[in-house]
Amino acid sequence: DPARIVLTGHSMGGHGTWHVGLTHPDLFAGIGAAAGWSSFFSYAGLSRAQEENPMSALMNRCSSPSDTLSLVRNSLHYLVYILHGDADDNVPVTEARLMRSALLPFHKNLHYFEVPGAGHWWSNESVDFPAMFAEFKGIRLTDPRLIDHVEFVTANPGVSSRCDWAEILQQEKAMTFSRINLDQQGRRVVGTTENVAQLALD
Repeated sequence: DPARIVLTGHSMGGHGTWHVGLTHPDLFAGIGAAAGWSSFFSYAGLSRAQEENPMSALMNRCSSPSDTLSLVRNSLHYLVYILHGDADDNVPVTEARLMRSALLPFHKNLHYFEVPGAGHWWSNESVDFPAMFAEFKGIRLTDPRLIDHVEFVTANPGVSSRCDWAEILQQEKAMTFSRINLDQQGRRVVGTTENVAQLALD
């Protein structure tokens, strides 16, 4: 059932859940990141280049599609479940807490659970967690024809350009985050865009 597709993964799959879910937010009714890295930056222990010259600025822009924290508001489209063992010695529980703190200020359907004393993998429930799947059971994707508000951010329309009935076709500045915040009011669409040179509405 296309309306009941959810996305979940563990460890690097947990990061994949963040990355794919935040990049393509209109495909899923819910996502569940288990013991997941928040980003490639934290996974590899890298720091972003300081934008002191044009080349470092360019390199930062090239890595922007992997900057999950900058895409975090795309999670407004679905339920989010974060699962982590508080004794994880592989992926620190601070990764889950970071994503929770990024979502808490605005997300209305956020679920968070730390398993006391659990490491990186404690049983099959590390991914097949009953409470998470109980939350998934009742959720559905909303028919795009019934959606009157679209908020969406992308770093690169070549990677991800559309959400529901709106599509960013071209950026003013390539690989810099583009944002739309649109409301359908009868036959009119009103709202704001940022770094958008061309927009399509379906």
